[in-house]
Amino acid sequence: MRKIEDRSSKPKFPLRKVSHEERVELGRKIASQIINSYKDAVLAICIYGSVAKKLDRPYSDLEIFCVVNDNLELPSKFYVYDGLLVEIDYFQESKFLGEAAKKGRDWHLGADQFRNRIVLFERDNWLGKLEKVVAGNDRMDFTEELQMLR
Repeated sequence: MRKIEDRSSKPKFPLRKVSHEERVELGRKIASQIINSYKDAVLAICIYGSVAKKLDRPYSDLEIFCVVNDNLELPSKFYVYDGLLVEIDYFQESKFLGEAAKKGRDWHLGADQFRNRIVLFERDNWLGKLEKVVAGNDRMDFTEELQMLR
């Protein structure tokens, strides 16, 4: 017989209220650690999601993406740090730019992370590459994809 999980008990890692400024400061510390660990392989590190848009609430998480060279593959991380949920998504450069260039009916929803961000680190104007890809996608004709919604 399966044991029924009691979800009413307190979580192992209780969350606490965190300000926008605290999230951004923690993001800067995390970015510094990533750069120290992976050095020249790191191309860009940004905060995205509600924090980037200044829509975060007291219990919002901190979402960070890190773009690295194609020869480095890192798993995404999700953890609680001092009462704050933190998610770090690692992307290889070509895959990240490929996602930004992808045409599809839901592109406008996914494009949020490509447009709204707080830059924590950037090597050699790398985000300029991302801007060009996003701008190119903005000029695409989505008529066919929108007609599929009917």
